[in-house]
Amino acid sequence: MTTDQLDDPVSCSALAGSLRRHAAALRAAVREAEAASQAAADGWPGRVSVQHRRTAGDLATRAWELAGAMDRAGLALATHAADLAQVRTDRAGLVANPALGDEERAERERSIDTRAARRAVELEVLLAGVTAEIGAGQPRA
Repeated sequence: MTTDQLDDPVSCSALAGSLRRHAAALRAAVREAEAASQAAADGWPGRVSVQHRRTAGDLATRAWELAGAMDRAGLALATHAADLAQVRTDRAGLVANPALGDEERAERERSIDTRAARRAVELEVLLAGVTAEIGAGQPRA
């Protein structure tokens, strides 16, 4: 996602929804894979069966973790989208309010800008953490 998209509440909201839908689809696929693995394991004794169950279990665990990370990123993006929309509304309110004095307008603009900057940093930190979490399970080259 580009910086321009992170400044657009509609783009953030769309990505958030996409991440959450894909997380739900991943969970459904993992449930199916776990059921299939269990069905295959029933009545299948031996070392190959044990290795199969272990590998399938490891993959399922990683997929559950990934789905959780996708949900957390989606929720963070949805929250960020709502914050951006509120910042835009607040800024529009300043423009539409000619009764504000220059000093009061400047103070409100600083407050809005500070809040927007803080939220952007919070989002970047959260997404960096999620990205690191996802990457932690990747094999290293």
